[in-house]
Formats: sequence, structure tokens, C-alpha cells
Amino acid sequence: LHQHGEYVEMLITDEVMPGMKGSQLLEIVHRRFPQMLKVMLTGQAGLDAVAHAINAAGLNKYFTKPWEYEDLQLSVRALIEKSRLSRQNTELNRELQSKYRELEDAYRKLSEAYRQLKETQDQLIHAEKLSLIGQLSSGIAHEVKNQLNMIAFAELIRDEYPDDTNI
Repeated sequence: LHQHGEYVEMLITDEVMPGMKGSQLLEIVHRRFPQMLKVMLTGQAGLDAVAHAINAAGLNKYFTKPWEYEDLQLSVRALIEKSRLSRQNTELNRELQSKYRELEDAYRKLSEAYRQLKETQDQLIHAEKLSLIGQLSSGIAHEVKNQLNMIAFAELIRDEYPDDTNI
């Protein structure tokens, strides 16, 4: 069944079977499919066989013969529900971890974008300061040039009218 993509959720076996003990079968199945639920029915096996099945085969539940049908039915349903919830929990944890990794990646990208934005902002502020210094320097140079032009113009006038004492 597993080879065809089917999922076997539970194996119920008797301890006494022809050719192989139920605990041996459970042990073999456990090695290949550890997540499979395993239940053993026993009338002849003592606690040693049950203890071996619990330790070596991950036995989930055992029933001694004669068992009550309602007890067996309730136990099987409870085990299957627990198994389904466990698988669902595992899947939800995988999804949560995946979303967490996506969130971490988005945070890294956002942090890098913020760093680049901050760097660009610092460069822009620096460029603005340089621009203001340039404008201020240009204004000062203009005022100095005006004063120098006035002096040059005054010297021209003085040279043009050297005898005029009012100039």
C-alpha cells in the first residue's frame, strides 16, 4: 500500500500467529514505518511479550483476550484521532517554520533597504550642506567682487581726475 502512495494508519495484530509472533511483525513494521500506530491482541502472551513490543516496536496499545468490542473500538478511534492531530500539528509546525523563515528573509531585506535609504539620506544631507556652502561662498565672492569693482572704479576716477581733491 505504501508503495502505491497509500497511508496505513494502524496495524492490529494478534501475538500468536502462524509463522511469526505478532511482536516480531510489529518490530519489522516499526523499523519501516515508525509513525504507524500499532495494537496487539493477546490471549497467551505474558507481560514480557508486551514489554518487548512496547520497547522494540513502539506498541501503542494492547488488549488481552477476551476484549470488549466497545473498548477496542473506542481505543482505536482515540489512537487514530491522536495520530491525525499529531500529523496535523507537525504539518502546522512545518508551515510555521517556513513562514518564520520567510519573515526573517523579508526582515533582512527590509533592514538592508533601510540601511541603504539611511546611507542615501546621509549623502543627500551632505550634498545639501555642500550646496549651501557653495551658495554662501558664491554670495560672499559676489559681495567681495562688488567691493573690489567699487575700488577699481574709484581708482579709475582718481586716475582720470588726479587734480580733483574732492575725489
